[in-house]
Amino acid sequence: MSKDIWVIAERRNDEIHSSTYELLGKAREIAKKAGDFMVWVIVLSERTMTETEKGLLYRYGADGIIAAVHEVFQRFNFLAYLETLEKLAKEAEPEIILAPATTTGRTIMPALAGVLGTGLTADCTGLDIEVETGNLLQTRPAIGGNIMAMN
Repeated sequence: MSKDIWVIAERRNDEIHSSTYELLGKAREIAKKAGDFMVWVIVLSERTMTETEKGLLYRYGADGIIAAVHEVFQRFNFLAYLETLEKLAKEAEPEIILAPATTTGRTIMPALAGVLGTGLTADCTGLDIEVETGNLLQTRPAIGGNIMAMN
């Protein structure tokens, strides 16, 4: 396992969605608190990113960018996304993988967790890290939103 936090970028209409930048900010907070984590953003796209796009990702908290470029990523393709993310994750072994709670994130993350044999907490409203153990702390609404569950 590497001390990496991955944020899987959400793309809409050929642009990085604002949810990615928000999640990068949270990942940066966690990395800073933990002290030795690197934040990577994973971008699946049909084209090479512009310098402006890369600059925004770095400005919002990424230490590095992993870009998979192929025409198959022009539209969301479940199998292409899953196979690519699985291969990348098995090679790099990140400690934490985050994705926005969008339709794409909610579709791909359960399958990715399944093929990687890892846990999944969906629809988190809070993320933190327990410095002593390195455990990711996740807060999510439970029982119709009347209580908050911590994992």
